[in-house]
Amino acid sequence: MTGPPPRHPAATPSPPRRHPESATPAAQRHGEVAAARASLTTAGVRNNPYDLFAKDCLELLLEDAGRVQRALEVALPAQVVDAAFTPSPRGLAKLRGRGLLGRLARRRCAWECFHDAPSLDDLRDLARKHLAWHHLLTARARRRKKAATIALPPLYVVCAARPSRALRAMKARAVPKLGAGFYASAEALVGLHVIVVDELPRRRATLPLRLLGRGVALAEALEEVALLPRRSWERKIRGAVVQFKKRLREGAGSSEMGRLAEQIKAYEEMLIDRGERRGLRRGLRKGRVEGRVEGRVEGRVEALQSLVEVRLGRALTPRERRAFLDKAGSLGPAAFARAVLEREPAALVAWLTARSARGTAA
Repeated sequence: MTGPPPRHPAATPSPPRRHPESATPAAQRHGEVAAARASLTTAGVRNNPYDLFAKDCLELLLEDAGRVQRALEVALPAQVVDAAFTPSPRGLAKLRGRGLLGRLARRRCAWECFHDAPSLDDLRDLARKHLAWHHLLTARARRRKKAATIALPPLYVVCAARPSRALRAMKARAVPKLGAGFYASAEALVGLHVIVVDELPRRRATLPLRLLGRGVALAEALEEVALLPRRSWERKIRGAVVQFKKRLREGAGSSEMGRLAEQIKAYEEMLIDRGERRGLRRGLRKGRVEGRVEGRVEGRVEALQSLVEVRLGRALTPRERRAFLDKAGSLGPAAFARAVLEREPAALVAWLTARSARGTAA
């Protein structure tokens, strides 16, 4: 993850993401996002699936609050930052309600994700990349104004496991104001902050960061997300689940992929179960059997939407979701799923959004 990618067409960095406040139509933005992610997926087959899942989560949790750039190239020979984030003026208000992730992302910053414990050499490589990025930002600013200065952005290194040797060698210190799991070293020189996911306390403020881990920490975080209300901003990670399942379908298999697949399956089962339990609560008012059926249907709708999104390789637009609900309600779960699987992505979109008589699969 930390070394330079091979010079190969499939490994071309994704283009900068359009600003969320752009006037670009929603459908076009969705297509551009899907293309950018697809360019990373082929190269990402060689990476650890936990790293890719973490970066997908990070992008989805921040993209509506500013500009996220994946695989940002900062120097020659090619060096890329996992994710660089610049908050937008409107996004700052959103970030205030997003726990520790929002607190860390209130100014321009860089993120690097490790599915294990990085070595001291790994962290030195990151420091070199980070300083190269800062130099690039400063050079651009000085082309506009000769005496311009750019504040050094913080570099957040998210580690699923504690890099004990590296922390000792760097004489890293704990950061009490952020809580357990946060360490800082050479802040003025490099801006380095290490986040150890396994050490983060289990509370909602740390939930977005715990989604960037693996093993037990990730399983617990996915369980917590599944139990949140549907409109909770943390549920944005649905897109990361979609991307993971797309990679799995395309055959990017490994033992790590298998373990993550089990955790994703458990998360989706919890979504369905939660829909059933919501139905049971409604059942107290509407009749227990009727409420349970309604809750089961609600959970199945989420599963069917995941199927469509995996097939398309992206999230549904609002218009497509309305069409999806209409088609799924007309055909029923089994016929709808069969129709989805029979169609290629372009044909699926055309079929989904076509105005057709209710009850037909054509």
